Order: sequence, then structure tokens, then C-alpha cells
Amino acid sequence: MRFLKNTCANMESSSRASEATKDCTNTDCCDDCVQLENRLRLASEHYLTLIVQRDRENWSGNRDISALDHAIRQARRRRNAAGRLLLYHRINHEILSRPNACAAGQS
Repeated sequence: MRFLKNTCANMESSSRASEATKDCTNTDCCDDCVQLENRLRLASEHYLTLIVQRDRENWSGNRDISALDHAIRQARRRRNAAGRLLLYHRINHEILSRPNACAAGQS
């Protein structure tokens, strides 16, 4: 259990560090970026919470954790979908920030 607490603390501190050093110079930050980042963060936190809950129940001897396994699979899918949406959005920012793309769009 101690390992699990340390892992969660490490993940949380690295998440905060990445938010603190977030840089929007390469891509224009917009409201959609912020919304998608928040959606990914919340989905990741929910996924981690379910994993911790399943591990606690497993440690306590409760072997009927199939409902949690299903919820974890759904949470993983939602987290992955949120990550893909953010990635695609950032790719679009990158494409639109290129000088050739901007010039082609104006002509």
C-alpha cells in the first residue's frame, strides 16, 4: 500500500510540474485547448481513482471486483479519447501555425 501512495504522489507532483512549465509559444492557446486539457486531466484522475479503489478492495480480500474492472475499462477509454482529441487539436494548431498554411489560407 505504501508503494501505491508513493506512486500516486509522484504522478500528482509530475502532473503539477508539467502544468507549471506548460508553454504555448509553439501553438496558440485557445479556450478549446484549455477545455481539452482539463477534460484529459479529469479523465486521468478518475481512471487513477478507480485503480486505487480496485487495489484497496483487492488488498482487503474482496474478490468480487468485476464491476470495478468494467468501470476501469470505460475510464481508460474515456481518458484515451480525451488524449486523442487534445493531440488532434494540437496537431491542427501546429499545421495552422506554419507560414505555408497561413499563406495558403489567405489566398
